[in-house]
Amino acid sequence: VPEAGPVIDASVDAGPRDRWVFFSEKTTTGRIASGGRVGPSGADALCTDEGRVLGATLTFKALVNTDDERPWDRVAPAGTPPRAYAMPTPAGPIRVFTAPRTIPLVPILRHANGQEDGGLQVLFAKAWTGFDAPANCNNWSSASSAMSSTFGDAASLTKWLLSSEGPCSEARHLYCFEVD
Repeated sequence: VPEAGPVIDASVDAGPRDRWVFFSEKTTTGRIASGGRVGPSGADALCTDEGRVLGATLTFKALVNTDDERPWDRVAPAGTPPRAYAMPTPAGPIRVFTAPRTIPLVPILRHANGQEDGGLQVLFAKAWTGFDAPANCNNWSSASSAMSSTFGDAASLTKWLLSSEGPCSEARHLYCFEVD
């Protein structure tokens, strides 16, 4: 008879778990709206709504540049203890970042439900960021083709935050990060 392994006491705190990060399933124009909200709060509502499959009480924010906050400052403000981020997969979480403000270890192509944007969709796996640009579709409230903002290429490890600029009338995904 094989010997039983050690008993794991779930009441013992094993330390902080990785926070979740995912690529939104829904796309949006530069006028980001969800749950009756528009702009950065609409982006956060979209992320939190999709993130409910990961935990009913979890809160998520979109990694976008706003009139008031830089992208990383929105999801990992200064003074926040550094934690790693993981992406859901059908086989279990996979580590994406060892800490905020670092380069991803794998492309951020999975949705909150763990499904991956694959096949030809990867060519169109772009996420609004407004990174390193003064333009952010009028603080994410305009879908005008006359306005533009930057977006990242989710399939790239080096251009995931900033790959190009496009009109606010185009539909793109969001990067969603769990926040405390």
